[in-house]
Amino acid sequence: MTAPPPQEAPAVAYTDLRWVQPSALKMEYELLSAGETIVRMRFHGLLSSYATAEHADRHWTLERARTSQGKIVIHVCAERRDVAVFESGPRDRSGTLSLRDGRKIVLTPGSWKGRGEFRTEEGEPLIRFRSRGLLRPSAEIEITTAAAQLPELPCLLMLGWYLNVASV
Repeated sequence: MTAPPPQEAPAVAYTDLRWVQPSALKMEYELLSAGETIVRMRFHGLLSSYATAEHADRHWTLERARTSQGKIVIHVCAERRDVAVFESGPRDRSGTLSLRDGRKIVLTPGSWKGRGEFRTEEGEPLIRFRSRGLLRPSAEIEITTAAAQLPELPCLLMLGWYLNVASV
């Protein structure tokens, strides 16, 4: 028996994607698609690793696991279950996202604070992030055709931004 997909993505057009921070005074961020907000993310405290995110009518939490510095757990609130766990590499912001159905998505190593890329285990590119800004960070995001078909696309978009701005 195969596990259900971790998260069904509502029908949203993912075009001209960009993460922005509307106010430099708040740890709140928005993912814009063609200028419209499609995801909101908020950190609960200046140095907190706990964040909540909203996409369509779904709510997630992202948080560093208390038992491991390099592990981040993504939880769907309404379903009261973890949908994915990200484990970072020992020296950089690379790592592997393990999904409930056993699939893995890899974050490529490199200077994550400026650029990053999610890939399949086979190396197929899925999502590229190009970040900039220090006081008010932002990022442009490119998704591939393969990524657009993934039910966990919102989760990947949130995790990528979380890794860029969180104190993890």
